[in-house]
Amino acid sequence: MKIKTLFYLLVILFIVSCTNEEQPVSELSSVQTPVATSDSGDMIVLGEKFDNPYSVENMRSVYNEMVQTRSDAENITIDVTDWYVRFLPKDSAEYKLLTEELDLELFDYPLDHDVLTEGTGYHDPSIPEGQITWQYTTVKPGFQFPSSVKYEVLDECFIPRDEDTGTDSDDANAETRSQEADFMGELEYRALEKVGYIRCLEKKGLIPAGTRGLFSFLSGSKPKGYIKVYDTSLKQDVPVKGIKVRATSLVKWTSAYTNEEGYYKMNSKHYWGPLYSVSFDNKLGFDVWGYTGPLTGCAIYIMGFHNKKGYDKCRRKSLNAD
Repeated sequence: MKIKTLFYLLVILFIVSCTNEEQPVSELSSVQTPVATSDSGDMIVLGEKFDNPYSVENMRSVYNEMVQTRSDAENITIDVTDWYVRFLPKDSAEYKLLTEELDLELFDYPLDHDVLTEGTGYHDPSIPEGQITWQYTTVKPGFQFPSSVKYEVLDECFIPRDEDTGTDSDDANAETRSQEADFMGELEYRALEKVGYIRCLEKKGLIPAGTRGLFSFLSGSKPKGYIKVYDTSLKQDVPVKGIKVRATSLVKWTSAYTNEEGYYKMNSKHYWGPLYSVSFDNKLGFDVWGYTGPLTGCAIYIMGFHNKKGYDKCRRKSLNAD
């Protein structure tokens, strides 16, 4: 069986079923809108391009508006936390340098766009077929770019992360940190609202209608769930172990590996439905190549936008050995 065909079979095998301890399934269904689904071999289709809501310029603008009415902003500093960048590796050696030696999380589509369909990836039309396309990610300020790889710094960003505020801590400063996290959450929400992204999520059904502009009605959730495949021999779902699940809200991304039960949980909260993808970058020592074959290594399947708490139902597809 050809490697490319194997990948296409694998990416339609898995199902995503998120557990939800905070919200019943019926409520999850009411705020989840299916994304147009393409065949397993199709590339994703990009939609609207947004001004980067996490740019330092945008964040400072929103912050200056908020401090007029909120007194809990005194200790907040809006400074560069991340650089939004892209790389253009010329061969598999440069790609592996980025992903393996420098341990970067790479996305083959621009993160400041809406994504309209599911699919196996994206190839920039300005890049000839058969060559590696632009790879996007965020890195920390001061990152030492390898001199051999072409790159561009696209934007300076301020990306709030709830783990940085210590919101799960039980120490004496927990209340202060909780207030700071609340402010950060609203700051992030209003920054996305300012560039039109919240309206986009409303249209997808990922934010309940009528709550736009009312951050207090929203609460953050750390995406969690299970990745499984249907075993045609056992006639049951079995966990997919040690693969990476990613959740993105434009240039903000989080990722987590599945455990022995196929369960994952992100470390960071999302206040709205993120874009989910599965990367067959794994801990088990096997390789599943993407649409470019061994050129860029592991396969990735972009699953579309879903609820911030995860999926409320399973989709099962079995492997046809023929």
